[in-house]
Amino acid sequence: MQQIATTYPEHARAIWKLGIPLILSNMAQFAIHMTDTLMLGWYDVTALAAATIAT
Repeated sequence: MQQIATTYPEHARAIWKLGIPLILSNMAQFAIHMTDTLMLGWYDVTALAAATIAT
């Protein structure tokens, strides 16, 4: 059975343990979206407009 965090540093550590994967996945999703936008912009303006409207 796990112990319950009772002090502020223990709470902060538990929050960061949950938050870091969320932060990293959000940054990865942003990077993928930015890469897609840049590649479509180089390819064709119409394709970029269509992707912008679709997302």
